[in-house]
Order: sequence, then structure tokens, then C-alpha cells
Amino acid sequence: MFSFFRKKADSSKSADKALKKQKRKEENILSVMSKTGWSREKTVAQIEDARQRLGITYKDYNRYEFYKIPINEQESEYQRKEAQRKRKAEKNEKFLHTVMENTGWSYEVAKEKMEESKAKCGAEYKDYVAYRFWETDEETQKTYFTKGDANALRKKYNTNKENVACFRNKNEFNEVFGDCLGRVWTYNKDVSLEEFTEKFKNEKKVIYKPLSASCGSGVQVFDISEDSAETSYDRIKTLPVGIVEGYLIQHPDMSRFSKRAVNTLRVVSVFKDDEVHILYAAFRMAGGDAVVDNFHNGGVLALIDLESGKVMTDAIDLSGKIYETHPATGEIIKGFQVPYWDEVKALIDKAGRIVEGVGYVGWDIAVTESGPVLIEGNTSPAPNVLQLPFYLQEHRGMHHVVERYL
Repeated sequence: MFSFFRKKADSSKSADKALKKQKRKEENILSVMSKTGWSREKTVAQIEDARQRLGITYKDYNRYEFYKIPINEQESEYQRKEAQRKRKAEKNEKFLHTVMENTGWSYEVAKEKMEESKAKCGAEYKDYVAYRFWETDEETQKTYFTKGDANALRKKYNTNKENVACFRNKNEFNEVFGDCLGRVWTYNKDVSLEEFTEKFKNEKKVIYKPLSASCGSGVQVFDISEDSAETSYDRIKTLPVGIVEGYLIQHPDMSRFSKRAVNTLRVVSVFKDDEVHILYAAFRMAGGDAVVDNFHNGGVLALIDLESGKVMTDAIDLSGKIYETHPATGEIIKGFQVPYWDEVKALIDKAGRIVEGVGYVGWDIAVTESGPVLIEGNTSPAPNVLQLPFYLQEHRGMHHVVERYL
């Protein structure tokens, strides 16, 4: 008799599960229809074709906007997405075990707590670990600037997917923002030796950047005053597709914090109500003898007062170590006055109006002797650039800085 009731309960659960699955499937069909204008028949046929070829779910077809991707590119894009998802899952497992080690919680309890934070305040697993959320209550967690907040800003303001794509391709970015760059540049695969020599005849160094790399990955500097232009040209032509630019000479005050790297500013802005609003700004420095200053590649950073342009915090690195002085040069960081600060803000205002439908951007700015120039823009700027310095030094959440733009 008990067996009969168990079977009946299991059958009921299976039916509920099937109904929920069908409901989610229907929601994704309707979502794709609304975005594409396709009929129901065409929508189902397109998704089913992709499902048969790739094993993609209705949810992922919708979420990854596969209706925008040519059929001959869908397989490689899906493989890229799956690899990305796998890497994230592996990292999340490590974050979860870090929480278990710090709390003594079981795997199930730790995961439940982290999922609750994700649902209630948008904290990704790495946020939960970085800000030690196991030591705080729900209300305190809501005061932090999390990845969920950053994603909400991106979805609200970066609505033109085609224009967003130009920020991921350094070649296209340079073409669109040419008036803000302040330097010569070329594409490494299409340039002849004669063109290369002519373009960089007034340069002592050039810098190569892979087209789609991030966090300073793959960047190389070539000294063409020591090597012949032909030698550098031959080496650059063998590198993956990328751009070559004249090497910027930073303002002497900026170079006090690193001689090899160009120390830059990360300035994050939102374009709202026909105005470019600066949310926050950071001074990024190479941590040691590197040629790049990226925070996620060994660099250190400190936050800048938006009114005065003075550095208002000590610096931190990604591991959470705090620096009153620069780890390589010994220069005092807090109180440093960024040169040409008014001009920096004017450049952000100009750049923030150029591309329609891309309103939330983290701009990387170099400051030269003659003023600021644009390096690149990032349409998914990392929220920890703002939050980590305040968490580590004051144990304070920074959600209030961005909440009126959400």
C-alpha cells in the first residue's frame, strides 16, 4: 500500500516537472518570436535544427541569441560558449570549496548560501568569496556593488549588440574612436614593410596587441630604435592577428609609478538623459617590471576622487594586499594628483557620446605630456575595481554609487 502511494507521488512529481519544462520551452519560443518577428513555425524549426546539429537547448538558443548568428558560425560559437561555461563552473567549484574551508559548512549548505546571495543581491560566487559574505547578513550584502549590478547596468545601457561588438575588436575600435587615440596605428597583417616604416618613422617603440585579447594578454613592445624597422616588422607579421600602435610616452608624473608600463586610468561612465556621468575612476599601475598595468594581470590600483582628480585610497592588488607605496618604485600613492584631470573628464564626455546604444563603458586612458588619450573601452567593466578598495580598506559596500542608474 505504501509502495502504491510512493509511486503515485513520484508520478505527480514527474508530471509537475514535465509541465515546468514545457512552460520554460514555450517561454523561450515566445521570446525568440518577439525578438525576430518569426512565425511560431519558423521559430520552432530554427531552434530544432540547431538542437539537432549542436545539442543546444531552447533556453541557450534564446539566451545566446543564436537567431543572430549565421548557421555556418553557430557550431564554433556554441563550442566557445560551452568552454566558457565549463571554465566558470570549474572556478565556481573552487570558490565553493573556499567557503567550505572558511566556514566549516557542508557542500550543500555552502552552495545554498551562495545561491541565496546570487538571487538576492546579484553576488557571483567570486563576489561571495572576495567580500567574505559568510561573515555578513543579507542586508549588508545588498549594500555591495556586485557582478549582478554590473550585469544589470550592461543590459540596460548596452542595447546595440552590433555596436558593442566593435569594443571587442581593437581594429574596429581604433577606426571608430580615431579622433580620441592621439597615436598612429595599423593592422599587423595588411601592412607592407614600406607602409610600416613610413607610419612609424617618428617612433622609437611600437606596441603590438592581439585583436581580441583582454587583461593585457599577448601584448608585446618592440624597440625599433635598437632593432631595424624591418626586423621588428618581420617579427610582428608572424604574430596572431592584431594591431600595432605607436608607443605612448606617459606624463613624467605618471611614470613615477612604473618606467616600463604606461600607467593608465580606468574611468567608468554611463550615458543617461543625454549626459555622460562618471561613476568611478581608478589609477592603475604595473605591479612590478611588467609592460602592462592591468589589475587582473599583476597590477595594483587605487581610486580617484572625481572632483579633484587626486588618488583618495591606498592601492590594492587582486589578492587583497594593500600598498601605501608602489611595490616597485616606492612612490607614495594616496594623494597623487592625476595630471590633466579636467581634460580627462572632457575626453570621457566626448568618447561616451560617439557610439549609439553603448552607454555603460569602462574607458582606459593614458596621460601624456600633452594630455589624455584613449587606449580602449570595455563594455563589461569589472565591479571589483570600485568595490574591492572600499571593502578591503573600509569594509564598506558601494552599491549606492550605481543604484540610481540601475
